[in-house]
Amino acid sequence: MAADGLQWVTPPEQSIRTHLTNWIYARDDDIGALLTRYSAEITRWMKLYAPWTDRTGVARASLIAEYYRISTTTHVLEMRYGPSGNELYYARFLEFAHGGRYAIVGPALSHFFPQIMADVRNTFRRIGGTLPIRAAVTRGPEAPRP
Repeated sequence: MAADGLQWVTPPEQSIRTHLTNWIYARDDDIGALLTRYSAEITRWMKLYAPWTDRTGVARASLIAEYYRISTTTHVLEMRYGPSGNELYYARFLEFAHGGRYAIVGPALSHFFPQIMADVRNTFRRIGGTLPIRAAVTRGPEAPRP
C-alpha cells in the first residue's frame, strides 16, 4: 500500500460509504423537518382560505395537512378533511361539486407544491461538508528520475 508514498488510515471505500450513508440520512431528516413545517403552514392556509361560508364550522375545523414517513426514504404530506379523511360525508361535494368552486385541498396543492419542490431541491443541493477521507502521506522510496 505504501509503495507510491500514500498510506490510507481509513480505506477509501469505507470512508465514502460511511459519508454517503450519513449524507443520505441527514438529507432525509432535512426533508422530514421541511415537510413537518409545511404541514402546519398548509393547515393554517387551508383553514384561512377555504372559500365557503361556514354553517357549522366542522368542515373548516377538520382541514388538516399531515406529514408522516413510510420508510427511510419515503415521505408523505397528506392534505385532507378529518382525522381519517372520511369523517365528513360532504368533503367530496366541497372539493368536486359546482366545478370546484368550494375546493380547498386542490388549490392548496397547486399553491404549495412548487414551493415544497424548490425547498426539496435546495436541500439536496447542500453538500454539507467534505468527504471524511483520512490519508497519511508517507515518504516512500524515491522514484527513479528519467
